[in-house]
Amino acid sequence: MRIFSPSSTILWKRCPQEYAYYKSGIVPRALGPINYGALFGSAMSVAMNCIHGKGNKADPLLCADSFVTSSCAEFDSLEIKVDFEKIDSILKLLPATIQRYNEAWPDLFARRGWKVRESEWTIPDSGNSRVDLLLVDEHDTPIILDAKWKKEVKKAEYEQSAIDSYQHDWKMKHYCFFTGHALNKHPILDYYIMLGIASPKFKLNIIPYSISVQELREWEISAKQAWHDMDDSLRPITHTENCRDQYGLCPYYDLHFTYNGDYINAGSLQYVKIDRKEVK
Repeated sequence: MRIFSPSSTILWKRCPQEYAYYKSGIVPRALGPINYGALFGSAMSVAMNCIHGKGNKADPLLCADSFVTSSCAEFDSLEIKVDFEKIDSILKLLPATIQRYNEAWPDLFARRGWKVRESEWTIPDSGNSRVDLLLVDEHDTPIILDAKWKKEVKKAEYEQSAIDSYQHDWKMKHYCFFTGHALNKHPILDYYIMLGIASPKFKLNIIPYSISVQELREWEISAKQAWHDMDDSLRPITHTENCRDQYGLCPYYDLHFTYNGDYINAGSLQYVKIDRKEVK
């Protein structure tokens, strides 16, 4: 059976039609408004890989800055409106955030007896899945850690909401299952989220999560059923139960229902560019 990455599986489970159009190359992925918070988080991931990657001597700030500016160029080529004041705020926030991360992480890991084994580690035979940081403890037990960065969190309840959202996370269960097979030959039932908040006050916390053997077994059953359906070229494309989320209509709504999926005769990319609320 072909194994698919967590991002592909989650996309398929959310909307099989969007997955089919995107993966077939008929239309690009949703050309909605820029998520500036996600852009900041991706830039910090680039910086972290420079810091922790073996043999990587590149300057983390230069790499993060380059990632943001190249992303802007890509947005411009796709005719996506860029708010350059928000881009400037990201570029101004990166130096202090990277410096504070560099000051905080050694003690954060040392207190737990952790050492970094790999950065952006590709898990073997897992659908090309990559763990942000693969660490080991004093007993050489593998530790799975995923980094999540928030550009700004003003209220404690928003921080708690972010922490709660990573409990029973599909992607992390995927990592646990395949890392266990690759390294331990038995299930890994614990994972960690490193939550970084850049402003208004820098914070860096590591939050532990646990899953049960039964939960991981049920995940395996669910995942294999999804992968079977995703890999079945004869399976009819099904509808999702909802075409609207918190930002508005799905960017593929017109393509699905107004043009019946006939992208070639629909005209231009404007038919998958619909107005959605801006993501902060």
